[in-house]
Amino acid sequence: MKHLKCILLILLNSLIMNAQQHINLQDLGLNYTIPTGWASQVDGDYMFLKHNDISGLMVIFESRSKSVADLLNLASNGITDEGVELRSLDDFRLTNENTVEGHYQGIYKDSIVKAFAIGVINGLGSGISILALSEPNHFNDNLKSEARKLIDSVKFEKVKPSKKTRFWKDRLVGNRLKYFNTRTSNDFNGVISTGISDSETLELFNDNSFYYLVNNQSFVNSGTLGKGEGSSGDYRIVTLGDYTYLQLFFKGDSQEFELSVTESNNTLLNGRRYLVVSLED
Repeated sequence: MKHLKCILLILLNSLIMNAQQHINLQDLGLNYTIPTGWASQVDGDYMFLKHNDISGLMVIFESRSKSVADLLNLASNGITDEGVELRSLDDFRLTNENTVEGHYQGIYKDSIVKAFAIGVINGLGSGISILALSEPNHFNDNLKSEARKLIDSVKFEKVKPSKKTRFWKDRLVGNRLKYFNTRTSNDFNGVISTGISDSETLELFNDNSFYYLVNNQSFVNSGTLGKGEGSSGDYRIVTLGDYTYLQLFFKGDSQEFELSVTESNNTLLNGRRYLVVSLED
């Protein structure tokens, strides 16, 4: 359940109360409608929904599964995250060729809960999952019905990159991004005696794959200690709200960078300046 903070989020800055909301995420190729009566708020990686008259809450997050078999297997393994430990009740099943649903029970933020989960895959891009949960004695069909109502509103379409996304793709794809930083300290004679250097190289290939090398070194006088660690996977560039992100997907993990430029047209990833050069250089 650990996902990137911007995925499927509309980047709301305040609570929106009791109004039906249509969410259109063209960069992800999906849209959906939040039913009337639900208040929505973003917290970290997820969109949370709360109702005045229905006990419990719903959580919306992305599904990157490309097959129902993969989604079924993932759902059946349970959910483990910070403050969350939910185990499957072994009733997950396919309800149609694209949808999986079932129940969990366990701990959510120090409370014992029961949860209904429903997820749908999307062959064109991102899928969506919904977790509807409450304390066991308040869990009822109304909560499940609202989750199904939301999932029934989901519509998938071909991804249509926004103008901002196209700008960043033109700027970064097919290039190598390089970051370097050195911190040193001097001895009593003003000669550099110790230091730490950090460097990163991120190569973004045209087939949406990447190679990412992080190298951390420390040095004392003329000696150098350190190691580099490389990783690879697939990436995407996506705009949600006013922000554009570069998202790296590793096996079982992910990393995200907020993209921006300075007034002098330097490229920043999470506020740090990177040099952008062609992969051919």
